[in-house]
Amino acid sequence: SDGSFLLFRPEIGVVTNIEVDHVDFYTRGRDEIEEAFAAFLARCSKSVVYGDDPAVHRSLTLAGGVDATTYGTDPKNDVGLTVVSAGPGGAVGRVSIAGAEVALNLRVDGAHNLLDATAALTTSWLAGVDPAAAGRALGEFAGVHRRFEWRGSAGGAEFFDDYGHVPTELAVTLEVARRMAPRRLVAVFQPHRYSRTKALWRELGSSLLEADLIVVTDVYGAGQDPIPGVTGELIVKGITDSAPGKRVVYCPHRAEVARFLSGEVQAGDLVITLGCGDVWMLGDEAMERIRESG
Repeated sequence: SDGSFLLFRPEIGVVTNIEVDHVDFYTRGRDEIEEAFAAFLARCSKSVVYGDDPAVHRSLTLAGGVDATTYGTDPKNDVGLTVVSAGPGGAVGRVSIAGAEVALNLRVDGAHNLLDATAALTTSWLAGVDPAAAGRALGEFAGVHRRFEWRGSAGGAEFFDDYGHVPTELAVTLEVARRMAPRRLVAVFQPHRYSRTKALWRELGSSLLEADLIVVTDVYGAGQDPIPGVTGELIVKGITDSAPGKRVVYCPHRAEVARFLSGEVQAGDLVITLGCGDVWMLGDEAMERIRESG
């Protein structure tokens, strides 16, 4: 977020994707971000990079002559991933690495987790670990706090939370949630930082469209001073511009969110809070209200 990753000289550096973010620091946008990652790759003795991302390739070209091992689903990559199933019930894939094929049977859902597991497998191989042993170890990974984390159930609805706060993260997380086939998918999104909201409101809005009902809170400033005209209403506009018929509710005051959810959520719904602020607390408050009323 502040360029401090360029202070390191890693033995192995991993780049999973490159996209526009932290525009308060990278004021020239995409070009400056790709230049920063090029500088990072040039500082790494070896690197493991997601070869299906055009932005990663641009940074590799800018870095010039770095020792990079690519991974991804494209057959042109050095390490290839075949996605067998993205879930639910755990993602399954096969990785072609070092002339062998390694099975990945994860306990977490999503093709993105298979890609991250492939990056971890490739990194461990470069560090001298047998790929088959690494594959078996990855099968024990059970997820982390605030990444599609189950928070509980209330009134027959399931509540999850995810730290995702940029467009790709939001879209991927909602895709994973949809695979669980809920009666309705309810997304509660808390925009994070005024500068990000100002720069990416269109992309953020369109990334939430997988949900059947979208609840938008006001911006979590994270220490930034407010920017005139930049509120959660920008995200609502991004949603309605992309899908005019989509049901979206704007709740600028946090007390409104739990109150709305407690009256709206029904059995069979999957409710997911999204954002890297304190949005997870709103889901927990809604659950308490539902339990108390039931």
